Amino acid sequence: MNHSILMGRLGKDPEERVTKNGNKGIFFSLAVDSYSAGERKTSWYNIAIWENGLFPIALSLKKGGMVAVAGTMLPPKTYEAKDGTLRVDQTLKCAALYFLPSAQKNSLPEEDNPEQDLGF
Repeated sequence: MNHSILMGRLGKDPEERVTKNGNKGIFFSLAVDSYSAGERKTSWYNIAIWENGLFPIALSLKKGGMVAVAGTMLPPKTYEAKDGTLRVDQTLKCAALYFLPSAQKNSLPEEDNPEQDLGF
């Protein structure tokens, strides 16, 4: 079973895009911090949302907001960046999305209910 849960901060505002096949999706990057020996390491993941029911929620997210996402981790892809370095694309196909409390203003859709569970 391939089911992953990631918790982190949005690296950019979500983008709505249409694929060559005409499928709509919402995409954003997620920074996930881990700590080892007192040092913080940040890993970046691409989040892809194909579920139409999650679109309104995803589009209300803002850069820096805290979220938890759950879904299927796609196989990693290695590619060469513009600067010539090898990079790994780690993408999670999102099936559920949860807003988390954040120190940043306007990171939640309804400020009066920060524990609201908006996952599907």
